[in-house]
Amino acid sequence: MGQYQAAIDTLTRGKAIANLPQQTRDEIANKVSECRAAIVEQHTQAVIEETQKLLNNNDIPAAYKMVQAGMQKDPNNASLQRLKAQVEPQFEQFERSRKASLSRTELLKEEGDALFKQASFELAIEKYTACLQAEGSTTSPLAIKCLLNRSACHKQLSNFNAVIDDTSYVLEEQPENPKALIRRAQAFEACERYRLALQDVRTALGLGISVIGQQNYGLCTSMQGRLERAIKIDRAQS
Repeated sequence: MGQYQAAIDTLTRGKAIANLPQQTRDEIANKVSECRAAIVEQHTQAVIEETQKLLNNNDIPAAYKMVQAGMQKDPNNASLQRLKAQVEPQFEQFERSRKASLSRTELLKEEGDALFKQASFELAIEKYTACLQAEGSTTSPLAIKCLLNRSACHKQLSNFNAVIDDTSYVLEEQPENPKALIRRAQAFEACERYRLALQDVRTALGLGISVIGQQNYGLCTSMQGRLERAIKIDRAQS
């Protein structure tokens, strides 16, 4: 794929040259289109080969995910369509068997997850709440996941006090949970509780980029500066 991208870059630079005849510009555009099509073709072939390997290893979920990703980039590819038709029934059977083995609380969480993906946040909250009630705990691994996911729903609905409540439960059990720290800091900031927000942000930054990830590290760094400025303004006005 690299050589085609390099060719596209070279052709694009050539097209930018002033006073090129229109015929030359059209020829360059056609070549760029051919290179882009070749990139897609190579990517699709790689997807097909990897999907077949995953099927041979009986990793049905990964195979389904791989072919779905391929279809997003090359939906009209006949080979991919045939492969999807092969994988999809196997994945559906796998999911039926997997769900049949889940407990009631695990099923409630999964139903909440599905609703969250559909942006049905109020309904997702109901499922997560039912799961927590059935679990009878706020400290089990399943409860921690539900609390984090429910806090994400509350955040989407701008219910920041509820975000603080759910993430605080998580942090009582896992004081260095990055998602809980960052989400609570954002909620504290939205409630203008800047000092508490800054405390969570500094704790998250202290975990290091390898733990919280580059994107979150950048987010926290930006929040830290913003919160420090807000605190200074508060002090000056008091």
